[in-house]
Amino acid sequence: MDVISIIAYFSFFLGLFISINYLMHYLKPEEEKKVEIKEWPKIAIIVPAYNEEKNVEDTLTSLSNLNYPKDKLKIVFVDDGSKDNTYKKALEVAERLNKKYGINLIEVYTKKKRRKSKHLKFRNKKSCR
Repeated sequence: MDVISIIAYFSFFLGLFISINYLMHYLKPEEEKKVEIKEWPKIAIIVPAYNEEKNVEDTLTSLSNLNYPKDKLKIVFVDDGSKDNTYKKALEVAERLNKKYGINLIEVYTKKKRRKSKHLKFRNKKSCR
């Protein structure tokens, strides 16, 4: 190896070393500042669902495991008249989780579909013409 090759390799590795050192030092993420919250606000999470029997348990369990004070959290599950057993499954899961935490964390509601009333409204509009 001649002197020019040695100088070229040395220059290349020195530049590479300086570049990597620069990137590691100046582009590292800033440390997160931890803010201590004195009083947590009350929040409600509303979960609308339609034919979600398969996902109800995972969803409600995941929401109940949030890192948030349970006495400040309310989960409202609303079934929009599902044709499967979404409402029953949600009631079962809510009962189990409410017992686990000892508070009424999850409320479950359902909305029954009113097909007949929609049909009557449509029929009345047609007859008015």
